Parts: sequence; C-alpha cells; structure tokens
Amino acid sequence: MQYYTKQQLQGASRYYGKCRIGNWNEDVELEEVLLKQYLEKREQGGLKLDKFQARIDVALAPCELSRVSDDGYVHFGDLLAIRSAANGAVLSTSLDDRDQRAGEDAYGATAAPADSATAAVPCARSSFLLSKFVPNEVTVTDELFDDDLLHYGQKVCVVANPMCESKPLDAEGSEDPLMLRSLAKSTTSFAKFSRQQEVAFTHQPGYATAWVVIPTNPKHRLAAHGSPVPRGVPVVLQHCATGQDLHLEVGQPLYNDFGMEYEVSGFTQTSLARSAIMEGLTTGKAKADLSKMEAPTNFWVLESGEKVKQLPQLAQAEFTVENVLAKVMKQLNRKGANGIFGLRAVFKEMDADGSGQLNAAEFRDALRYCMIDITDKELVKVLESLDTDNSGSISPDEFVEALTAVADIGKREHVSV
Repeated sequence: MQYYTKQQLQGASRYYGKCRIGNWNEDVELEEVLLKQYLEKREQGGLKLDKFQARIDVALAPCELSRVSDDGYVHFGDLLAIRSAANGAVLSTSLDDRDQRAGEDAYGATAAPADSATAAVPCARSSFLLSKFVPNEVTVTDELFDDDLLHYGQKVCVVANPMCESKPLDAEGSEDPLMLRSLAKSTTSFAKFSRQQEVAFTHQPGYATAWVVIPTNPKHRLAAHGSPVPRGVPVVLQHCATGQDLHLEVGQPLYNDFGMEYEVSGFTQTSLARSAIMEGLTTGKAKADLSKMEAPTNFWVLESGEKVKQLPQLAQAEFTVENVLAKVMKQLNRKGANGIFGLRAVFKEMDADGSGQLNAAEFRDALRYCMIDITDKELVKVLESLDTDNSGSISPDEFVEALTAVADIGKREHVSV
C-alpha cells in the first residue's frame, strides 16, 4: 500500500515545486540528501566498510621478523612471533575488542590459528618485542642483567608491534607501548569464555605487565635459571604477579574481525593426574615435591626471523616539563572520570596536615598509587618547575592546574590541525 504525507494528500496551491520540503517532493529531496551524505562519506573514507578495511589493513600490514645476533639466543630488540607449541596458533592483538568500562585501558589478546592469514605471514598484530621490566624500587629479589640477552627467570614485558597502532616500528615499542598484562581472577575481571584469568593488552605500566620465561620441564628450572633463552625452544610464559601461565584455550574459539581465533587466558594446566599423585605418595615422596609439568597448551615458542637487523631506536622527545605533564595527562585520560578526580582525592589523602603542600616523597607516592608512570628524573623536573619558593614541596592544586593547561593546549593544537 502506498502511503502519502499530509501535504501530498492536500496538494494545495500554496505548495510550489521550488519549495521541496513540506510538499509532495519531500521524498525526492530526502533521497537526494541521503545520496549526498553517502557520496561525501565515500570520498572521505567515512563509510563503515572503509573503516573496517582500514583497520584490517593496519593489523595485517606485513612485517619481517628479525634478530639482533646470529648466536642462537633471544635478544631484546628481536622482532618475534610467539607461537603455541600445542597447535601452531600465533599470539595476536585484537584492538577492535576493547574494554568499554570507564577507567579501563584493555584490548583483546587472542591466538590466530596456524592456517589463518595472520599466522601465515608475519604481520603487525602477530609480531612482538620484549623489553626489560624495571620496577620502580629495585629490591634484592630483582635480578637485573646488563646484557641484551633474554635469560631464564628474567622479568620482561611482552610489547606489541607499534605498527598495529599505525606507529613506526622501533626497538622500544614506541613511547607509549602496548603491553601484555593479566589480572587476578575476580568478579569483574575474567576471561570471557573460559572464565579463567583474563589476559589482555594495555598501555598502563605496572607489575601486571611483568612476565618471566621458564623452561617447560620443572626439573630443569633451577639449573637453567639465569642462562640465556635459545630461539625456537618451547618455554613457559609465567605471570609474575599471579604465578599463572599464559594458556591457549583450544576448546574456546571466538569470532572477531579476522575470523575464528582462540581465547588466551592465564591458567596453569598441569598434566599430573590424581592417580600419578597417589603413585608418588606411595613411593615416599611428599606431594609438594612432585614435579607438575604443564600441559602443551602452556608451551610457547619464541620465533625470530632469519635476517640480522638492528631496529631503529626510539626518537627521544625534548625533555621539558610540558612534555612530562602531557605524558601524565595522557595516562590520566585513559582512566576516564576516575583520572583527574581520583588524583585529586589521593592528593587530599596524602595531605595529612591540611597544609595544601606535598613533599617530593608524598607527591611521588601519590602518582604511583594512581598507576602513573613517571621516572625520578621527570619528577625532579616537575618539582623544579612548580616549586617556585624552593621549599621542597609542591601544591597539588597548582599541579592539577598545570595539567589542565597542558590539556587545553593539546586540544587547541588538535582542532587547528
């Protein structure tokens, strides 16, 4: 049945063809408007299909795996692929799967099947760098190696190839690296399908991004501790904060923009069954002394390319207080509404005497409590700039005002571009 508007049914003489909205030519005009909008979006690449294709092109941009040296060991600066020893699936980033909750900065981590386009040729989403994890305060239990070799038992960060975020490739993974992290399983943090410990990628630094490489055989771990890690040998990637291993959920396929892939979680799947435990106990061994070897789904191979290549170093930005404040503000913005307001609340708690001033130690503790990554050198730069009376203390209100001013400058520059 054909439906007509009120104006079409009336058709009075006061409606003219030149006045196209409000008369019987209304439908024609609206169709032309929609067509113009479609053509403009197509020229500017604003169609959903164009955005999807652009995202796929960035993620699947081919790259060549490389290694720093020909000595047969894994080095910091190698461009690696992390492949499962169970079925050949390759660890990959999934930036379209983002945690939409306020204050969260997490992107999906999956494993692409061996026969997929992601695993067939090394690309931006399936290649990674390793960087040394350096804690804010080094203790006697932290082992820091001076060379560029990866050692068993050394704490590292798994950094995604910056090309997956349309950034140039460098040995550090850009000034704002995207790192593999895991959080203890809770009511608000768990893997979507397996309900195990969640594994994702994040820009937020911290101990949640620290991993350690250990041998697959528990009997060899003590002897191998501190020795270099060979290339192409199955290893276990163990999360430092929770003690769980990086696990491939073979029975939990998921579907994203790249097709069917596997979920990755934090779970130590041991192959020691109850019968084997009872057999060991009958021979006089204590249960704690039984070697529990992980399942193959916990084994990963660090693959590097055949080409010896030194990746370019990250270009260091000019060391100014404005750049330091911009770095802090960028981290606060990722926390959403909890960013700047949460920082104000922490400052208020730190100011126990109500003087409105914080010394250097209190100011540093407040920033680290809010998970703000700032070095001691950068902290001194901020204190020197804002401590105008040389009292050794800083006003939290002045610091927040300085952050807001830097954010306003960044917004104006963005609009002008």
